[in-house]
Amino acid sequence: MEKRTIIFIDAQALLKGAWKACKKDFRVNHFNLIKDLSLNRDLIRVYMYDGIYPEEAIQFAEERRKKLAWASEFWGRGITVKLIDMRESGRGTYRQKGVDVRIASDMLTLAFRDAYDVAVLVSGDGDFGEVIDEIKGMGKRVEVAYYREGFSERLKESADKIIYLQDLPSFKGCS
Repeated sequence: MEKRTIIFIDAQALLKGAWKACKKDFRVNHFNLIKDLSLNRDLIRVYMYDGIYPEEAIQFAEERRKKLAWASEFWGRGITVKLIDMRESGRGTYRQKGVDVRIASDMLTLAFRDAYDVAVLVSGDGDFGEVIDEIKGMGKRVEVAYYREGFSERLKESADKIIYLQDLPSFKGCS
């Protein structure tokens, strides 16, 4: 077995990227993705992050219910889902805010606590470049997995290893 590994998944980025990269309605099988990313590793934990409408946004109660039902599919199956309340952006609309900060915070905190040797980040967002540099400065290894399209050059520059999702068996059928 390889070193202790934690996988951090930005669920919204994963979904949006699939729509763009696969050029069709491609459904990501999260369990197969995790299997592909954790092959021959001592997988400690998987964290998946997404936004959710807050309880007070009663006009979006059905969307909130659906997101909670989606999250419940992972309970007890080795994936910790962290849902972050979306923020109102005016006129009754909401935007996902704070998800990247939560991912960054967890990655840094767990690295500081020596909870892992290898972090695998599933995101293409270049804002994580600074976080990755800090984690590497603690002697940890950071791999980044994302689609070829939309993968930040800054993120590629910081990563110890780049993984293109389209090259994984779980993405067979995605061009």
